[in-house]
Amino acid sequence: MARNKDPFMLTKNPGKTGDELWKLSKPTGAKPDISKANAIAGFFHEWKAQRYAEDNLPKTAGLDKPSAVISAKSKVPGHTCTLKIGGESPDKGNYYVIANNQPNVYLVAKTDIDRITVKLDEVKAK
Repeated sequence: MARNKDPFMLTKNPGKTGDELWKLSKPTGAKPDISKANAIAGFFHEWKAQRYAEDNLPKTAGLDKPSAVISAKSKVPGHTCTLKIGGESPDKGNYYVIANNQPNVYLVAKTDIDRITVKLDEVKAK
C-alpha cells in the first residue's frame, strides 16, 4: 500500500499460518496485527467498481497525483494488479480508481476504499 503518507507493504508469507501468515515488509521490523491484515485482504478481495466514471481524464479524477497506489500479486506468476486511487466524486460517495493504467476510470464506493487504505498504525500489532 503506497499512500502519500506512511506507506507500508503487507505481504502474505507462503506456507505460514497463524501469527506468521502476514508480514510488514516496509517498514522493516514492524509486525502486523494478523486479524487486521486478514480483514484488509478480505475487503480487497470483495472490491467491486460501482460504475464507469463519466469523465475518463485522469487529471480531472485526481489520478495524476493518486492518494494511494495498491498493488496485489496473484498466486499465478507474473500476474499483478495495480490500482491508483484518485479523488472523491462530486457526491463524496465514491473515489475515482484506475486499474493497471487502463484508459477506463471507475467509481468505487468510499466505504470500500476507506476499509483498505488504512494507516500503518492501524495495521501494526500493538
